[in-house]
Amino acid sequence: DVGGWNAIRFGNDHAAHLNLDCNIGAGDAYAYGGIHFGYNGNVDGSTFTVNGGTIYADRLFVGGSASTTATGKVTVVITGGTIDTQYGVQLGVGANSTFDVTQTGGTVSWKANGVTVGVAGSGIYTISGGELITTDDGTGAMMISAGSTFHVDGAKAKIFVLNKFRLVGTAIFTVHPDGVSPLEVGGLNDSEQGGEIKMALAPGFTPKQGALYTLIDTDHTPFHLDALPITLSPENAGTWAFAVKEGDYTVLQARYLLPEPATMAMLGLGMLGLMARRRRS
Repeated sequence: DVGGWNAIRFGNDHAAHLNLDCNIGAGDAYAYGGIHFGYNGNVDGSTFTVNGGTIYADRLFVGGSASTTATGKVTVVITGGTIDTQYGVQLGVGANSTFDVTQTGGTVSWKANGVTVGVAGSGIYTISGGELITTDDGTGAMMISAGSTFHVDGAKAKIFVLNKFRLVGTAIFTVHPDGVSPLEVGGLNDSEQGGEIKMALAPGFTPKQGALYTLIDTDHTPFHLDALPITLSPENAGTWAFAVKEGDYTVLQARYLLPEPATMAMLGLGMLGLMARRRRS
């Protein structure tokens, strides 16, 4: 049961390592001023693993704070448990800090303010399971900053942002045979976007031609394909295209354009047959 300004600091000019299986804090008695991981100085190599239990934090800061500098990389792995914050999670607070967050289970929640993937530093947040959600009736938002990446890998995660979602950096959606988890968000502000979406496929998986996958499902913001505030990666040219869900313009989808391998093989055989007939004639 903790409290006080900057209640807990892990890593002050050294690497810190924490494997969490118990509670920090007590119920709604959030650690006022926040919990810092990789607080100040050279914190390179710091690791923070959440296996179970709950962290109750006013805010969770990774890689510095508003009044300190931090250098080096902090790795966060969430396999279970809960990170329960009042005012969100701030990743890469220091300009010279980097982060690598992997969530395969558990819950990361916030009530107000939001999650910022890359405040001043940069890194990647990969989620393949568990929940990343705004709780209660708060005003929580989410921002992916320039130079940072949010990666949704597969269809087993839940991402729910009650308020606005802002993509300035990169969002990667890796599609598996069971699909990919959409971002359920309260809305977008066109003037606050400008980021890029990259589509990827799980190893060994090829969708059917024309397959549609929901990427962003807003509460009320319509998408217009001729004036999207988000761009599709040039790497996806000819392979993927954006689409708007039929009958619901508040849902942005991605359509797979290439024929599946069996169809390509049939087309190849047809071309060979046509060439053989031409030679005989």
